[in-house]
Amino acid sequence: MSRLARRLPVLYDHEVTTADTSAAAHAAQIAAIRRLSPEARVRIAAEMSQAAREISLEGIRRRNPALTDDEARFELARLLYGDDLARRAYRRMR
Repeated sequence: MSRLARRLPVLYDHEVTTADTSAAAHAAQIAAIRRLSPEARVRIAAEMSQAAREISLEGIRRRNPALTDDEARFELARLLYGDDLARRAYRRMR
């Protein structure tokens, strides 16, 4: 089996295929995650979520440079929550 096709166990009952991580590195990463406190896991998840939003917002701005900051945030809300909810939320803010 090629390295690209290797399937590695992760935290739960499912597997993930990795192309750029050795089995030893993956095992070390999982062990480090398991040593974290629940609070640390939540903090890391929140930071990753915020980073993903910032990256998405930057992508929206690059694709639509004429948008104002409010318009770009509205477009992000549309992506995250759908048209209807984004429109209702932003109508209340104006």
